[in-house]
Amino acid sequence: MLKKSEYFAVNGTPIYTPDAPFPFAFGHLQGSAGRSLTGRTKKNTVRYNVRNFQNVRYSKMTIQEFYETYQLFMQESEFFNFTFYDPSLKALNTVSVYCNNVSGNLMTIEGEGLIQDVVFTLVEE
Repeated sequence: MLKKSEYFAVNGTPIYTPDAPFPFAFGHLQGSAGRSLTGRTKKNTVRYNVRNFQNVRYSKMTIQEFYETYQLFMQESEFFNFTFYDPSLKALNTVSVYCNNVSGNLMTIEGEGLIQDVVFTLVEE
């Protein structure tokens, strides 16, 4: 049974503690890109320093734990507030994100059931 985290939350509701390490990346959100007649690449940066939480990962979850977490991440409102420990601030930080991918491997459905290698991918709004 997983424990709820004091460092990670969705709209103020604590989520189960993800496995370590907890990777995230910063990137620039690009709009259209192309080449000029001289052959030089041109890009249109829409926004700088967008966070991408690449792998909110759980090695094992029961079906119930998965369902609870899935309901928080895949909300109908699409965007939600995600609270996490930000090492650059050395404090908790909250940003608006959306979940664009969920994957896992269903290992057993007997009893409580078990899902392995669960990954949620979150991208900053």
